[in-house]
Amino acid sequence: MKDIENKDLFLEGAARTLRAIIMEFRALPVLRLNEFSLLDTVLVNVDINNGFCKYGPMYSPRVEELIPYAVRLNELFKAYGRIYFLDRHTPASIEFKTFTGIHCLEDSPEADIVPELAPYMDGGAVICRKNSTNGFLCGDYARWLETHPNFTNFIVIGDVLDICVMQYALTQKKYCDEHNIPARVILVKKATDTYDYEPGGHNADLMNLFSLYNLKLNGIEIAEDIINGGIGI
Repeated sequence: MKDIENKDLFLEGAARTLRAIIMEFRALPVLRLNEFSLLDTVLVNVDINNGFCKYGPMYSPRVEELIPYAVRLNELFKAYGRIYFLDRHTPASIEFKTFTGIHCLEDSPEADIVPELAPYMDGGAVICRKNSTNGFLCGDYARWLETHPNFTNFIVIGDVLDICVMQYALTQKKYCDEHNIPARVILVKKATDTYDYEPGGHNADLMNLFSLYNLKLNGIEIAEDIINGGIGI
């Protein structure tokens, strides 16, 4: 990285850029359910499990506040395909070397979906248990993707935006690009968030902003919300 010779000029330029990005994400579209067909649309829930939303070393109150939005969207999309990525690790998981704090161990309640979403664990639900931050790479999802080539609309919600959500969304979009699949990967801003951890310099609002910009730059659609408008056919 080039040395920053004039700190004041750098900070002034960075402030202008941040203001421009903030303004860009203040007026996002609100989509309607009837824009999406039952035949090619899936709602992707990322890590809305107890170990992030309720308790444990990775718990965040900001993430817990997403639960009502997640419930509303799962109710809205209950006639559609629905995928639920859930963290599940063994004690020897390599991921613990990167993300401190042993979390979401297999057979632990932390690895379970939050109780509020349990009613949606029906025949339309596909549960993908993952051992890394990127759910796209887990075997459960690979098997689903191989047997469901008709799905080209991926509605993404969950946590945390700058790690698990972003990794999945980017990988799914680039997979489709690689195979010339005209897919839409849509992030619902109202139903995503990350965590605050000031000792590590992880300011949630700033990380969310960087993530939204990165996602949009790479072809991910960003919507403020999705509301009822009739079910697509």
